[in-house]
Amino acid sequence: MATENLGHTQTFVAGEDLSSHQFGLVKLDTTAGQVVIATAASAAIGILQNAPESGKLASVLTAFGVKARARAGAAVTLNNALESDADGEVIDLTIDGDGTTETTLVGYALEAATAADQIIAILTRFVPASK
Repeated sequence: MATENLGHTQTFVAGEDLSSHQFGLVKLDTTAGQVVIATAASAAIGILQNAPESGKLASVLTAFGVKARARAGAAVTLNNALESDADGEVIDLTIDGDGTTETTLVGYALEAATAADQIIAILTRFVPASK
């Protein structure tokens, strides 16, 4: 069972409808003070803690090194490094290039997921990575 030890949460405005995206990854929008769903290779800044509609307040866990819940986008391997998929869900970070593709290491899987949409415990990081 996914558990969490929340650290710092920040409040932003939802730049799009995030009502079905609780525990998904978010990134800063092009409009100041707003967040949207993170995409593959984008700079995820945190994990959405609530489910706001567009224009409502979004609570985002941005802390480094805390145990948190996150939504898996596919099967996830225990202890693997994680990144965002195209839908802002965590997947195993893959090194598939020459190191020139930028992504964000969002954390490490403290639990495995056997399929997409499972909520798992992760240890957060949110640091740039090259793959």
